[in-house]
Amino acid sequence: MVQASRWDSIVWPQWLPVRARLPLIAQLTGAVALTALLVSPWWSAIPVPAAPITATPHPVLPLPSAVAPSPMLKRATQPEPGRPAHLNLEVHHGFGSADLLVSVDGTPALETKVDGGGKRFKMFGKRAERGFTRTLDLDPGVRVVRVRVRSLPDKFDQTRIERFDLGAASVAALRVSADKSGLRLAADHPPAPANEPDPARPLRATPVPLPVARPPVVTAAQTSAALRAEADNLADLLQSLRSMLIAIAGFVASAATGFVVQEFLRSRKGLLFVGPERRRRRRASKVQASLLFLAVIIPALAGAQTSVPDGGRYSDAEKSYVPPAATGKVSDTTRRVTMHVVYGQKFDATAGPISITNPFMDPAKVLFVQMTGLSATADGGLVVGGRAGLDKDGHAVGTGFWKVAADGAVTPLYTRSTNTYGKTAGTKCEAAYARTHLDPENFAIAAGGALVKAIDFGVVRVGTDGMVHRIAGVPFACEESGQASQVRGTNDGAADAARFNMASRIAVDPQGNTWIVDQSLCALRRLSSDGKVTTVITPEQACGEAIPKEDRPGLEFIAWDAVHGELVTTASMSVARPVHNLFMTVWRIKPTGEFKRVLWASKVGTSPAKHQLDGITAVAVDPQGRIHIASRIMKRDGGSVLAVLRVNETGATVVPVTGATVPYADASDDPRDGAAARATFHYIRDMSFAPDGTLYLLDEHLVRKLDRAGQVSTWVF
Repeated sequence: MVQASRWDSIVWPQWLPVRARLPLIAQLTGAVALTALLVSPWWSAIPVPAAPITATPHPVLPLPSAVAPSPMLKRATQPEPGRPAHLNLEVHHGFGSADLLVSVDGTPALETKVDGGGKRFKMFGKRAERGFTRTLDLDPGVRVVRVRVRSLPDKFDQTRIERFDLGAASVAALRVSADKSGLRLAADHPPAPANEPDPARPLRATPVPLPVARPPVVTAAQTSAALRAEADNLADLLQSLRSMLIAIAGFVASAATGFVVQEFLRSRKGLLFVGPERRRRRRASKVQASLLFLAVIIPALAGAQTSVPDGGRYSDAEKSYVPPAATGKVSDTTRRVTMHVVYGQKFDATAGPISITNPFMDPAKVLFVQMTGLSATADGGLVVGGRAGLDKDGHAVGTGFWKVAADGAVTPLYTRSTNTYGKTAGTKCEAAYARTHLDPENFAIAAGGALVKAIDFGVVRVGTDGMVHRIAGVPFACEESGQASQVRGTNDGAADAARFNMASRIAVDPQGNTWIVDQSLCALRRLSSDGKVTTVITPEQACGEAIPKEDRPGLEFIAWDAVHGELVTTASMSVARPVHNLFMTVWRIKPTGEFKRVLWASKVGTSPAKHQLDGITAVAVDPQGRIHIASRIMKRDGGSVLAVLRVNETGATVVPVTGATVPYADASDDPRDGAAARATFHYIRDMSFAPDGTLYLLDEHLVRKLDRAGQVSTWVF
């Protein structure tokens, strides 16, 4: 037996055979390489060098003085290729977040989401405006710039148009300001390009540079696009290479681990005996080594095949997160309080016009910091989406969906901490809800209690087990990564092949079909129960410029009418004929795509609905199949009141359900409970009918209900 040196005894363990030393080194090397590859950032973007713009000299020929002026003089006044004009955009808005869409001559030039400011509660007080700047390079000439600002949570969507006459290398500025009062543009136009020479005026005979034939000019935009395409291809190659290296490193580390374990077991002196008992133990050791080998290599290979691994990172807030709830009774009696929003509470104990009837709600505490939507359930309760709880700094603790039982108890349904790492920074599906970054809005209740929700580029389903799965749209929609062509689009067909672009409103019918408003409120699409996506209302029908606005089927709010088996939709549109006005329409759309307008109202002048209305903010259908809308009705005495109105389809008019007897002097925006005819609301964001006819209303940051006895009360806050 060879005596081991002192150095060997220090470096290598005594139980490790000499023949296992090299596999051990391979094992450690593979483990280090695998760890480095797993924690390294994704190569998703390669810097694209800016394409240099250089002026190529061209030979010129002198023109004799005796030659008459050439038509080339006119061409010399045109902008020289390769010198684009610049449009500086400066955007300010007062919303929580807003979508900014800019097109030039009908071609999209910019589409982005601009974050906004807000108060600590994200709902109380006026939001501070936030700024956004961007410079667009445009071709010289007359350009028509169309600016659209949309904020779905604030029910805001307006468009303005500005015309620019741009010369080569000229600089123009466009300031965009948007808030609830409207969208405004302020333009700084550059000096007009030089005029054409006057043919009646004699020209002095001077040498004129005459350009000769020149090669085609490649613009900077074309060069930049080519470089970006090349960078994208390189990024795909690096992604593939990374996956291959992970698999190789995992295999090497796992194989070396198995070999080291095997040699360790063989080195045990007790395993060299061949007796029956020793033989049984030897077989058991081999089985253990095989199981250890499989336990290491299978997760390594599985991790190499996962496109976006969950790093398992959890914030301290996630670890200590306790979902807010209200499950203990506070009082069985109705409590009358006064609306008084201050830090940590919404009400003052002073008796006032607010009647709290939910026995589980405490007026001295805030449960929901913000609510974004609600939907009634078959058992008489409802599901509320929003943010809940307050930490010591006044920030919301949890976000997601809560179940409000018919008796008023509030329990978490699918929630998570507001301060979460998530599976990745942008995960929206194919993960547990607690590991996603889903916003609790634009949802509907499906069969079995699951929730169906629209995301920008797909449709997801939150199952009863809390897992979020994609049911329509490409896999990239779960992360909203990759090229735009890989994520967004308008393709119909199988659910996995269908494309969506800015999906928003959603509804589910009893047959299991899901109805989605897509393409920025300009298309209605159906996801059938067998997984097929079909466009029912096209953008040409809903947003075609050739069709008068009052004849376009509006898709701003939708609700399913189970009695008639139809979809009910609404829209509010600003028009300018003959004067500035606001049109409101209500539609019925059959599953075949046939649509019929059942209400048309205006704010100014003679309204076709016999009542002047000011916008529609919500729609719901009662168990009898009657359409109800939330709108501000203009009273004849000069005032207005926000009310719930029932659509009388026979007379093409509306009948007030609430606020019918509110005089002008009392027509304020402060919530007031009591008899429906005297009840007032602040801002109705959503409505939903329970099976027994109870109407739940999301009034800004309160859930109020109108019972069958005609009484309005405050239910959840």
